Amino acid sequence: MSENKKSLFIKADPSGIYISDGEKEVGPFTWKGEVDYSETGKFFGVEGKKVLELIMGTDPKLQTWMQPPNETVKGEVEEAQLTYEKLELVNLAFDVVETGNPEPQLCVATPQTVSTPKKNKKGEIVDYEKKVMPVLVFSPSRKAYLADKETLTKLGLQTYLPPEVVNPRWSVESFKAWKQGWLNPKPTPRSVYWQLKKEFEYYLDCVEVGMYWYIPLWIMGTYFYQLFETYPRLGLTGTKESGKSKVLKFIYCTAFNAEWTMNISTSALFRTAQGTKGCLVCDEQESLADKERRTELRGLINASYEKGVYAKRTNKNTGKQERYDVYVPIAIGSIQGFEDVLESRAVVFTMLRTADSEKANRQIEVNDPKWQKLRDQLHVLQMEEWKKVQSLYNEEQYPYELKGRDWQLWKPMFTLAYWIDDPHLLANLQNLAEKKTGYRQEKDQLESDELILLQALKENLMEDGWWRISDIKMWMEEAYGDEAPSRIQNTQYIIR
Repeated sequence: MSENKKSLFIKADPSGIYISDGEKEVGPFTWKGEVDYSETGKFFGVEGKKVLELIMGTDPKLQTWMQPPNETVKGEVEEAQLTYEKLELVNLAFDVVETGNPEPQLCVATPQTVSTPKKNKKGEIVDYEKKVMPVLVFSPSRKAYLADKETLTKLGLQTYLPPEVVNPRWSVESFKAWKQGWLNPKPTPRSVYWQLKKEFEYYLDCVEVGMYWYIPLWIMGTYFYQLFETYPRLGLTGTKESGKSKVLKFIYCTAFNAEWTMNISTSALFRTAQGTKGCLVCDEQESLADKERRTELRGLINASYEKGVYAKRTNKNTGKQERYDVYVPIAIGSIQGFEDVLESRAVVFTMLRTADSEKANRQIEVNDPKWQKLRDQLHVLQMEEWKKVQSLYNEEQYPYELKGRDWQLWKPMFTLAYWIDDPHLLANLQNLAEKKTGYRQEKDQLESDELILLQALKENLMEDGWWRISDIKMWMEEAYGDEAPSRIQNTQYIIR
């Protein structure tokens, strides 16, 4: 059936609303806002605007989309089928779970080579097959399980989507040593932090000195972010060849389950965020020429800043709605800078082209063994120290005058700094926070004053001519009302 002749219609049953073409359907939806017009259109082979037109032209009786037709509900559950057992809905790639142990456990999925039995028709083991599979590792119990449906049921766990098998980031040697208690000596938070900082300073020449302190800390935080309610985006802006990609490459080599996402599709981006719970490294955002794809990426980046935010997308192969947990750390580079919504959720650094030719020529080799060694130490800290980090985060006793979103952005970082327990780090982090939040407040104030000024001029300038600054100042004070800031008393500020 050609696109021009294909006809879509809406139907309803007790389970919800469906969009259909008579042969296949998408749904159920509980309200019209859940419909992804673009993906639904691709599923049916039509333009997204055709789906939008269908929704907007729907019978008004269906616009509530929360009231199924008055008919008997099919498939009613018998009393004997109810087990009244709690199944915890978790993200197995990285989460804190209840598994029947006396205390909560940190669960991290790591790909490991597993030997599984091969059976004949009689159920007899005839051989063993080795393959890489996701293994669920728990701390502090140090137990490990296959991430299959049978095991999850026994553990009383239920997942949104199964964890993805990614390239192993935690080496077999380190994993085995940790699981069997062979590690001696164990890495310490301070020693690992200073190793990261030393390597970062070796490769990068940063005009903002705060980057040397902040970025190694941010990388360590990617191994603990699930313990926090929010985690700040990391933004890098600057001219070409200023080192943005080099910083992102460093993050890719060291951060938790990091994935390079420059050429990834938007659907794969959501699945990666859900399946690995790892750091997304987004280089060259401005290269995303596809407007729809850029919108999806921007939406993911903005939503992924806070825990508990989910994205719903239509699977174009099955037509069913799928929910994705998109709370993950994101580092993104862009020459053009960032829009206000993203910038308010990020700590942004500006980079300039280095004059240090020696550093400029130092290349980061992804397969250098030192990155694996650093990741191994970070994984061990993750499994050994998560309770301490969680406890520090929940104390909320930090002597800094940060409020609202500024506090959301910086609280995880101060938590990590207290955990590392280095006075130099803490002092530099405080200076950086004051500088960054002060800049944003100054920028917000300037934008607010500009709007008030335009409003005052629009309301008072009825004809062309010359106007005294004192009159403009008076108009701005009237527009602000009782909350007029003292800065507009300065006529030079208004002129500037």
